[in-house]
Amino acid sequence: MADGISLTIGSEILKQIYSDGVNEQINNDTPALGMIKSTAKNITNVGGAGVNFVAHFGRNHGIGARNELEALPDAGQQTYARGSTGLKSQYGAIKCTGQTMYQAKSNPQAFVDYVGEEMSRIKQDLAKDQNRQVYGDGTGTLAVLTSSPTAATTFTVDSVKYLEIGTRLDILDHDDLPTAQNTAYVTITDIDESTLTVTVSVAVTAVTDDIIVRSSRTAAGEPTPTTRSGPVSEPSSRLPEHSSALTRPSTLNGHPM
Repeated sequence: MADGISLTIGSEILKQIYSDGVNEQINNDTPALGMIKSTAKNITNVGGAGVNFVAHFGRNHGIGARNELEALPDAGQQTYARGSTGLKSQYGAIKCTGQTMYQAKSNPQAFVDYVGEEMSRIKQDLAKDQNRQVYGDGTGTLAVLTSSPTAATTFTVDSVKYLEIGTRLDILDHDDLPTAQNTAYVTITDIDESTLTVTVSVAVTAVTDDIIVRSSRTAAGEPTPTTRSGPVSEPSSRLPEHSSALTRPSTLNGHPM
């Protein structure tokens, strides 16, 4: 054997180095939700039958540059609307064994405390989904079918923007909402972004224009305890639709709602 030490010879004593924590590879930004939180800072008491509030959504346009002694702009005014809203409940679930809780809670044992990591991440997941909701129309639509699968595990949709591998779906009959075409939730297993083709875990039968929503049921097909048989309604904008005195803006700080 040659004298001296090389990496080949010294490999028996080299250690694997592990980084601290978990490196994030998912976009967790929630710009729309952040805007809503900042504009709702005066709504501090919630509960009861709901919340009544006033929203400022229009500027005073009685402004403009003028020369000396030139007539001032006609007076304008701010625009306000009165609204009311009830509470919307968002739920997330995690599951772990006692052994996992005990054996993966400190740095020598695992990269992160498993339970703490799951709790923190699921809050991010809920916020990300709520960010999607406020851009929606209140129906929970994630995508619309553009094909008619017959006992098939693949179909095409109009957009995959809000779809991810692992998402649990119901496919709703567009002529008979909120009737679902599937008896239990189906899970997305693959997405082809170039062809807008979605692959799911269980064969489904549906038609063009049927609606994909996040499932409110268990794998056995039963409604979860906090939901009804159809999709749970979602907030459609920062200003609730059911206030008769309220005109909803079509954009949020320049972004389409």
